[in-house]
Amino acid sequence: MPYKNYSNVEAYTGETLWSNQFSAAHRFYNAWDVKFKTKSLEDYYNGFQWKNKLTNTNTINYNPYTINLFYSTIQIKLAGLIFQRPQFIITPRATSQWDEDFAVQSAEIKQDALNTLISNPSMKFASNLKLACRDSFFRFGIVEVGYAADWRNPIKDDPLLRSTNDPSIPEEKDRILKNNDVRLTERMYVKRVRPDRFRVGVTDEWDLDAVEWYGYYQYYFRRTLMKTPGINWPDGDLINSFSSSDYGSAVQTDSQRLEDKEFLRLIANKEIVKVWHVWDNVRKERLMLLDGQYQELWSEPFERRCLIDLRWEEEDGFYPVPPSFQWLSPQNEINEAREQTRSFRRRFTRKFQVVKNTCDIEEQEKFTSGPDGVVITVKQRDAITPIQNPEQGQTAENALILAKDDFNIISGTSSEARGQADRTTATQAKLIDARSSIRESAEQLDFNNYVCLIGREILEQMAENLEQEMWIKLSSDPAGAVDPSTQPIYKAITSSDLSDGYDFNIEMDVMNSTPQAMAASQQAYMAFMAMLAQYPMIIHDTDLIRETAYRVGYRNEKIIKKIQAAALQAMQVQAALAGGQGGAGGSPAGPSSNNANKTQLAQQATPSIEATQNQISNQLQ
Repeated sequence: MPYKNYSNVEAYTGETLWSNQFSAAHRFYNAWDVKFKTKSLEDYYNGFQWKNKLTNTNTINYNPYTINLFYSTIQIKLAGLIFQRPQFIITPRATSQWDEDFAVQSAEIKQDALNTLISNPSMKFASNLKLACRDSFFRFGIVEVGYAADWRNPIKDDPLLRSTNDPSIPEEKDRILKNNDVRLTERMYVKRVRPDRFRVGVTDEWDLDAVEWYGYYQYYFRRTLMKTPGINWPDGDLINSFSSSDYGSAVQTDSQRLEDKEFLRLIANKEIVKVWHVWDNVRKERLMLLDGQYQELWSEPFERRCLIDLRWEEEDGFYPVPPSFQWLSPQNEINEAREQTRSFRRRFTRKFQVVKNTCDIEEQEKFTSGPDGVVITVKQRDAITPIQNPEQGQTAENALILAKDDFNIISGTSSEARGQADRTTATQAKLIDARSSIRESAEQLDFNNYVCLIGREILEQMAENLEQEMWIKLSSDPAGAVDPSTQPIYKAITSSDLSDGYDFNIEMDVMNSTPQAMAASQQAYMAFMAMLAQYPMIIHDTDLIRETAYRVGYRNEKIIKKIQAAALQAMQVQAALAGGQGGAGGSPAGPSSNNANKTQLAQQATPSIEATQNQISNQLQ
């Protein structure tokens, strides 16, 4: 939705306009934040689920029961979504100019480059994915992909200034002593963006490419920005004219910083400034704006969105319905039912009654404080009897059971996933498990697509920005002489190796995925091997081998290449045998030489599936 209220670019870039835009964006976000209680959702995850701790007791420091199913459910879902050692599988996509062999080689280079990059520990790829995925249950997940060696890269350390060692140096005399350059292998970065710092322009569009602008804020040291090359720090005593709510007495926009006294001190002294990173879809320009007055500190054009968002439910407008918002009622019911049971147990203790003048005082003291098994003397049968406490009733117990069932239904978490047995028959459990697997597979597919979008953006930015050679670890030896699993093989690539004009499909390696995904991969592999055994003609054509693998959903190019190499070797053996039979047999040395060649070729040939099965059967007899 483009701007319609501004006649020229000058008016659009004015500070007053940005101030109005951010004011409207904050109101839009705050209304959504209050409606879906996003801060409360995070508190519930952290275990703070009671508004008033002193509920039904006068005990000091009394803590009511908290059965935190928020935490356990999200941990279960994260375990089914997050990859501990993520790896990508890239396959070629057919285009108008198609050379299959070159396309496969191109896909392998891109796959090895991407996997080498994300395996770099300094990139923290898996950690950023986990944080973004966890954010998506309370708000939404945002990941920024970029290539930079300057302040935009989160790996870059702040430059060493003169004031670092001597804070008394005035700003006008301060300068950079050491810039702390970023190495080539660390210039590509993946950064999780906190969703509570993210804003979009007021619109009813759900796609970030369709909104007018979007961005997030971040804090920087003021002197670092002032001395950073390329930052257009405004002249004059601008720091005293800041109108941001973060400066001065109202430091309440970043709730997670409220307990950090040192941070508050730096904010109050205006040593730290709040800066907005904004992507303007109207002008296709990325901006760096100083919060409060919104002066432009830096800008550069962009062609493609580098912020990848994860939202489980897309609504009218960008901000979604958080999944955990639906869990509030059953979670509250569980806590209240358990607390009611606890309160009943604490309130009603064992009490006894004694008939007057039927038990001496000394005997009563023996009854109340004597050891186990003490004998007391009474003057009447049943002189001392227990007073029965009222039963709690089935209401509280049933409420707890129903609340747990409601929570599992709403969150889509089965009892088996929690390590519990379900109270259903075998047939019902099988149907419920099948339906749960469908929902879990859908969630896994959505998250896989999200991760693959991040991987594609990484490759595209590497192809655009890589200026020097980069060494990558190969997954297969092009010459076929070395096994990469026993001896690492490296190759230097440039941006031209990644921007060769061949498109590709990108998927996640299921070996690092969930058991359901691994089962699907096993099924694809077994189907591929069954096709090879059922149709022998496939094994005689390398193109048919790859086509068959792709048709059944098997994408492990390393194994496909090995099968193709074995097929080529078998065809060469057959051709050599056929040539030997047609050769001249009249010479004395001819027949014996041909027989020796046949024997050698037969020993080198890859045995067929039938021959292998027969050999195993003979060994077992």
